[in-house]
Amino acid sequence: MVPVLRAAAGRGGETPAVTVSQVREIFTRLLRRPAPNPERIAAEVTRVLWRKEAARIYKWHKATGGSRPGARVSTPADQLRSR
Repeated sequence: MVPVLRAAAGRGGETPAVTVSQVREIFTRLLRRPAPNPERIAAEVTRVLWRKEAARIYKWHKATGGSRPGARVSTPADQLRSR
């Protein structure tokens, strides 16, 4: 697995498609005996990423008393306008 930068894909240089942390998590699981199937690895890595993101949001909310930066809460009226 080789991470591809979005800049190389022609989208502008932002973040890699797969982070170093994600690659480490994937290889950690691949080196287990017996190695789990790809679906299980994907599910475990996704669960870890969700947990980390939730911890970041919780920390931000606790420190500021508001939602995380860039988060936009959509209302039913917003959803109707977007149709």
